[in-house]
Amino acid sequence: MAITEEMVDAVLRCGTKAHLKLNATPNIPSELSGWQHSLRRSYQKECNELLCSAFQWYPGTPDLPSLQSCRHELILGYSVVLPEINARMDALVLNRRPRTRIDCPYIPIRFVRSERVSMFDKLLLAFDAVAFSKAYGKMPRLGRIIHGRDHITATVPLSGLVRKINSVLRALSEQQARNVSPPLALNKHCAECEFQSRCREIQGCRMRDPCL
Repeated sequence: MAITEEMVDAVLRCGTKAHLKLNATPNIPSELSGWQHSLRRSYQKECNELLCSAFQWYPGTPDLPSLQSCRHELILGYSVVLPEINARMDALVLNRRPRTRIDCPYIPIRFVRSERVSMFDKLLLAFDAVAFSKAYGKMPRLGRIIHGRDHITATVPLSGLVRKINSVLRALSEQQARNVSPPLALNKHCAECEFQSRCREIQGCRMRDPCL
């Protein structure tokens, strides 16, 4: 099974959620997660409009020769669909000042609605970079995050983050192979998780009967 952003998101938040996602366990989306998804789509639209006003843009996924010729200044919604990894990037922008001629010519961009950029956001940006490198053949050296109501752009060095996200991807692959659920532990993500009812029911049963 191809690793997706949804799986990476899950394992960064909760090992149990990642296991349930890997096994396609039925879930009940929470109102909070639906509201957050709606806000993200709205923010994505704002950022798209902002970038489109500044660059000549291409929607979707151009072919590899078009990328290699650096034909497009801005690409919105680029998708990577490979047997081992699937990803859909918010945007790619042409790097006008590469350090060397062998640098990757595109910079991945991620849209983050919150005012502060977290390590979680940076790791998902690194996941985008890894996915793009699988399709293009070169790893981006830098990424960008557009965030907050003022649409501030933060430039993010990727080398260390790529090492960390590759460790996460290996852990996901190993979890797929073992197919063993990790110990259940509730955390602050539970409030928005689509599996919250299931996990809280199990936790409640264990509190009533510690032998379970």
